[in-house]
Amino acid sequence: QERDDREGALLLIAMDAAVDEQDGAVALAVGDDDGKTERRAIDSGNGGHEPGGLLALLTAYRSNRYRTHSDSILVFAPVGRACEVYTNARSEIVYRRAMLWLVAPILVLGGVYLHHVLETWRERRRYPPPGELIDVGGRRVHLLAMGEGNPTVILDSALASTSLSWTGIQETLSAHTRVVSYDRLGFGWSDDTTVPRTVDHMEAELAELLTVAGIPGPYVLVGHSYGGWVAQLFTSSHSKDVAGLVLVDTPHPKEWAEPSPARRARAAAGRKHASRASWAATFGWMRPLLWFLARRRNASSEKAENGVRALLERTPEEIRGPLRSFWVQGGTLRALASQIEHASESAATVAACLGSMGDIPLVVLTAAEPSDERLSEQLEIVGLSRRGRHVIAKTSGHWIPLEEPELIVKAVTDVLDA
Repeated sequence: QERDDREGALLLIAMDAAVDEQDGAVALAVGDDDGKTERRAIDSGNGGHEPGGLLALLTAYRSNRYRTHSDSILVFAPVGRACEVYTNARSEIVYRRAMLWLVAPILVLGGVYLHHVLETWRERRRYPPPGELIDVGGRRVHLLAMGEGNPTVILDSALASTSLSWTGIQETLSAHTRVVSYDRLGFGWSDDTTVPRTVDHMEAELAELLTVAGIPGPYVLVGHSYGGWVAQLFTSSHSKDVAGLVLVDTPHPKEWAEPSPARRARAAAGRKHASRASWAATFGWMRPLLWFLARRRNASSEKAENGVRALLERTPEEIRGPLRSFWVQGGTLRALASQIEHASESAATVAACLGSMGDIPLVVLTAAEPSDERLSEQLEIVGLSRRGRHVIAKTSGHWIPLEEPELIVKAVTDVLDA
């Protein structure tokens, strides 16, 4: 059989055992270019019980002593038997390695996915929705109502947040009037949705939710960040039902309606990461990834401010479990990707509806140490109401509901008393 020089040493090992049982002579036939075949023998000179004959064969093979231009050597017994043993053994090793590389990833992926399915089932039992699930257009929306009285305070969360971000605030405000928090479709305990996550769809879903749940106006709307856009659009569409508005560090819509190249690139990266994470979550890989992200220490203060670890540390201990369970689900991340993808479109919708609010009480809360540009934009929103007021947080960044919740409580009670 034809062999490459690199296999000579391996072939020698297999041949050694076979030749040891023979009479010491290794016979082979060498075919030349003329098609003639000559039988030759290589003798070890010691009866064949030492590998001298094999070494001579290997040496002859590697030195081209018995090789012709056609490079064909026909090896007869016991060399043929040795080659057969060697070939079978090598094939078995290759097969086992191939099966290992094929089966091992399947077992790992299957194990991770099975763990995700079991943990999801356990989390749904461990963290049931604290409120009601209201059918809105065939999808269930989670709504939590506390307290009694009028007007009703509606709490709308940030871009990727849930009703849990209002936990302490809602309990405190419920001593004054009825307070409602909810999870937008795709987030928290609400169902997933394939409807694009644009602000006009969310505003329509909120209006339908309040109607189906039997919660009439008037309303005091409290919106954090992106939730402020929903609140502003609702105020524009249902101004007669709105008794007051509190915007918590809500960006001016023109920031996103005409984003700078840097902001546009950041949004594109965020959408891409959220979309990829949704696929990872579908197969259970967000659980180990979130575990890693929650424990890594960020190098810069900016990253630490916005990192997953820092955010979780700001939340009350009792709601961290449900929050983690939401962020390992593909539906949550797909909804986030959709919101980011349509951010400019949503901002343009809100910008188009901005106008005078008349005498509707308005409080605008801004994160500490705003830039001159941000301060100017926030004051522009304050000026939309003749009863507008601006408050700058003392120490908190964007997450005022978690860092200085008392500012929100004070702003809402001031609007209720106005």
